[in-house]
Amino acid sequence: MNLTGECKKAFENWYMNIYHKKFTLNHLELIQATHLNRLGVFNCMPENMQYGVLVDFFDSVGLCIEISIDYTRQGYGTPLYQWEVNQWNIDSFGHKDLVRTRKEARTAAITKANELYNEQSKNKKTITK
Repeated sequence: MNLTGECKKAFENWYMNIYHKKFTLNHLELIQATHLNRLGVFNCMPENMQYGVLVDFFDSVGLCIEISIDYTRQGYGTPLYQWEVNQWNIDSFGHKDLVRTRKEARTAAITKANELYNEQSKNKKTITK
């Protein structure tokens, strides 16, 4: 679940200004995050916890990520997981797909949200030039 481009920059700024201030557990973590790596605490989190923080970030910029189990296939063995990314300010259906595991669904949804954010950021720069 790696962010890229403008999305990565925006997330780092959001995390350090909002989330990190709320959830830093002690002074040592703050020193590590500030001096060794701006996202030190975040990068030390298990992947499923990173996912939750990333969902909060994408919520803050109008991209809604949802993961659910596809119950229509539940009787055929292992259920499939459906991931979906929608833009709050647009009535379009968004992007979705089915995958075999929750981890795959989380990774695919974050990757798509990252892509959508970067596309929006690129379009805004083109419009303002």
